[in-house]
Amino acid sequence: MFYGLADSNNFVYTVEIPDLTEDNHIDFKQPVHPDIVKRAEQKLGNAIPQKFILDGKDFRKYLAKILGGGSDVKSEKLASEFLNCIGVALLSTKKDASHQLHIVLHYCHKTISD
Repeated sequence: MFYGLADSNNFVYTVEIPDLTEDNHIDFKQPVHPDIVKRAEQKLGNAIPQKFILDGKDFRKYLAKILGGGSDVKSEKLASEFLNCIGVALLSTKKDASHQLHIVLHYCHKTISD
């Protein structure tokens, strides 16, 4: 699915929204899929504590802390880039009756080892 803003000659942006699968998105307040955890641990080279695997939001915050040292914009960007590198395309949050999806738009950061 593509979303974009365009006039007849120019695209301002185009975003491809991938189909949701169990191992390409993280839900806040839900356990992180084991395949995502495995890919993250392989890339990081160490195990992720269980308490951060039980909630997608905590998982993302944990990555920001270990990759960037905190919860500032730089750390959050590094976590987003890392998630993209391991195949996580979407972060979803659930608030009341609405369901919001946040697209991970960053590319792999050059300091993250392959």
